[in-house]
Amino acid sequence: RTRRSRREKKSLGVSRDEHEREAMARHVYGREPTDAEVQRERKRIEGLATDHANLVFSRFRNQMDDPYMNCDWKTLKDLLVQKIVDAGQSGPNQDMRLWTSFRNKCAASKNGITLEEFSRGLIMYGLNARPAVVRKLYDTADTNRDGVIKISEFTTKIIGKPYGIGHERTGLGFIGHEKVRESAKLKENPMAINAERAIEILREKIFGLSQGGAYGQMRMWFDFRNKCRANKQGVYFDEFCHGVQMYGLVLPKEVLYQAFDFLLEGSNSRYLTMEL
Repeated sequence: RTRRSRREKKSLGVSRDEHEREAMARHVYGREPTDAEVQRERKRIEGLATDHANLVFSRFRNQMDDPYMNCDWKTLKDLLVQKIVDAGQSGPNQDMRLWTSFRNKCAASKNGITLEEFSRGLIMYGLNARPAVVRKLYDTADTNRDGVIKISEFTTKIIGKPYGIGHERTGLGFIGHEKVRESAKLKENPMAINAERAIEILREKIFGLSQGGAYGQMRMWFDFRNKCRANKQGVYFDEFCHGVQMYGLVLPKEVLYQAFDFLLEGSNSRYLTMEL
């Protein structure tokens, strides 16, 4: 039995019902279907079309309800910076840390981030903005108009701080290392500070430079551990001395020994952990 095309069937006056019966006989049942089977198959196909229409409508409705769909490019930049910084960790080479994290979200190569990859990165951070707004932010960051965003453009135009200059992250944003050191200068004579007072000052500085939000204790531990240049195992004495100095506390070796022993009191460990 030769198969006729739909155009031939239409020219010969073959009805839709006959066409459906022939298709079902050929692909579904391998025989001539009954009227009930034809009706059931027709409802199934119409249901699939309805499900697809509902899916498209729900996606469109979610886009309309998205609070970021109607924001301008400056608001989008502020939201993006907040999400990038919150997801990052402080420590040395912070420019590279933030850049690498964002580039991985965009699934971009080392050569730079294209517009398509930039849009993907925004979606990965939960920022589903309008294409025109994304394009405006991208053009603002791509200062040399070479079609890709490099680390220097990302740092200066998106993060908003001079590239290559050390900065510290605080609850108020980024401040330079010089300001950190200036604000961390002791108003007391270092030689007159004992171990307990040194720990109090250190805690005040850790709290002052910490960023609010969930998991605050873990955030402060990560910041302190990065200052000490320690690993995940814990902070040893030499690393502790380095971290204390990074917070602007220049203390005698004896006071540092006493402070470290005071923190380890009641523990058999030789290094500091988050619990201590």
